[in-house]
Amino acid sequence: MARIAILGMAPLPWEPTLRHFGLGKRTWQFTLPLTQTGHEVVLIAKRMLDAYKDVDDIGDDSPRDHLTIHRLEPSEFHDVDHIRRLIRESEPDCVIGVNMEAASMACTSNPSVPIWADLNGYSMGEAQARHHNIGDQDDPSIMWRQLLPILLRADVFSAVSAPQRFSLIGELGAIGRLNADTFGYEFVHHIPNAVEAPEESSEEERFLSRYDDDPDSFWVYWSGGFNTWADVPTLTHGLNAAMKVLPNLRFISTGGALGVHDPATYDRFQRLVSESNFRDRYHLLGWLPREDAAKVAREAHMGINMDLPCYETQIGARNRINDMLRYGLPVITTFGTEISKFVDRHGLGLVIDCGDDQALANALIWANENRNRLTEMGIRGKEEVLTRFSYGRTTRDVSRWVVTPTFAPDNLMKRAGDRAYGSELERWSHLIREIETLEADRAELHRLHDTRWFRIYDWLRRILPS
Repeated sequence: MARIAILGMAPLPWEPTLRHFGLGKRTWQFTLPLTQTGHEVVLIAKRMLDAYKDVDDIGDDSPRDHLTIHRLEPSEFHDVDHIRRLIRESEPDCVIGVNMEAASMACTSNPSVPIWADLNGYSMGEAQARHHNIGDQDDPSIMWRQLLPILLRADVFSAVSAPQRFSLIGELGAIGRLNADTFGYEFVHHIPNAVEAPEESSEEERFLSRYDDDPDSFWVYWSGGFNTWADVPTLTHGLNAAMKVLPNLRFISTGGALGVHDPATYDRFQRLVSESNFRDRYHLLGWLPREDAAKVAREAHMGINMDLPCYETQIGARNRINDMLRYGLPVITTFGTEISKFVDRHGLGLVIDCGDDQALANALIWANENRNRLTEMGIRGKEEVLTRFSYGRTTRDVSRWVVTPTFAPDNLMKRAGDRAYGSELERWSHLIREIETLEADRAELHRLHDTRWFRIYDWLRRILPS
């Protein structure tokens, strides 16, 4: 059996935190199957502080066999020397970095063993969406600096969708890794998001009756954070139009803002709800313990997901849809992500075009009138995701690779020729710094040109003889 060091993000799905994110679920998706097959895993996970602030400290001990967990504060996780030491002390046969931030730290530490880098989502599309939504809090060049070490050093990659797999192949080509040495080599694997079977509940009292006890109420459910690509105008306008027709329609959400990652989208949604004539039928519960969120998922009639039309939507994934389906909840979603096409192809919900609030209203009205059909969709959806998107099935390629992990062919050639990864990274980093300097100079020129005195000077220069 192999010894494996995994860098990832926490909280993990089973930890008693108020908030759980896709990054932690993805980390556990890779970790659990390896421990279940007897591999010795050392998990080095960054503590996402927004999630841990409401719970007592969780130590490094794990109750699970074949697993040791080190949960690090962000400052520790971003200390390359500290990460390098923890990897070295674990004496791994290979390293796996799950999610871009963790994969970047794994590759920057440059261990002497092969690296699998999982890029859970299209980072540059995410950067573009965040830059559009919240300005320069997350400049795309920052994301590129995090991505670059992964592209240069990792030996094998995984992507969360088939479209992202091809995007990643293009990025590898752009930095020169599609060459004679790697011809025919399988660089990138497709690993969709996975789900675990939900725990069964024996509780008889309905959770939703706390908010409305009308048995005819039709509940539509949003799960998790409101990220930068959530189309909250279409969501509220479509719901309002349907509520005008359906007095029994109610919306409920568990989740909310995403801290510094995106402080704007949820605020925008709350403002739109407060302006609605039907605001009393919106129930924004915020972040709940996972047991309570699970109760909402079991009792609601339909899940909902509305995306903006952007590259992140076309290339990324949606954990909330997988999660809703595992509870037997059919979904209304916009068309774009890979999972939305899966829903459409297998008839597991209703799929509409992005930005079409009237189509959303029509879909909600149809769903309310066809609840038996929704039940059939939900049963079929649960069967499909638990079969196709189990942890073990989705990570079979990883399980095979860790048995005999190998360097990528071009990395083998570099090691044989003593061509250091560090010098290659330094060359690319220098180029990026030069580009950023040019962009800063351009921005400064624009700023000067917009000043009142420069405009006066420019006007005088044009009208006075030289």
